[in-house]
Amino acid sequence: MITFCWKALKPVSTNERGFTLVELMLAIVIMTVGLLATFKMMSNFRDASLLSRDQILAVNLATYKLEDLLGDTYYYDFENSVYVIGSDLTYLSHTDPTTYFNKFTVAWNCSRIDDSAHATSDSYSADNNLVKIVLTVSWQYYGRAKSLSFTTLKSAS
Repeated sequence: MITFCWKALKPVSTNERGFTLVELMLAIVIMTVGLLATFKMMSNFRDASLLSRDQILAVNLATYKLEDLLGDTYYYDFENSVYVIGSDLTYLSHTDPTTYFNKFTVAWNCSRIDDSAHATSDSYSADNNLVKIVLTVSWQYYGRAKSLSFTTLKSAS
């Protein structure tokens, strides 16, 4: 059967098939879901990249500060029963007031590892002890506190 479209005055066949409204709406929904998933994935990649960058900077700061701390001389002050780094007693437990890259803070603590239980009273000296250095780099990542801690040992001189 042939009908006429009065505006165009052309015959229109009723057996021509096109997309129905339901098919078009379904296609739009599928594309929207796919695009939203892609945007979410890109956002996760960006967040992971920023966190990785912060962790790399924190490791570099920690390496720098640990090298600085390991280069100092340590000795045991028997009168005060503390380890001294250089000549500064306050240096043993410290938070660096400098904020690196407007984000990172560095704190460290040096403590004595006492191995006197393994030594006799005759052989006990500062040479039998180690200094344990714990260094922590902290920062804020999207409002959440993040930190990396590093521990090393140094022989007291």
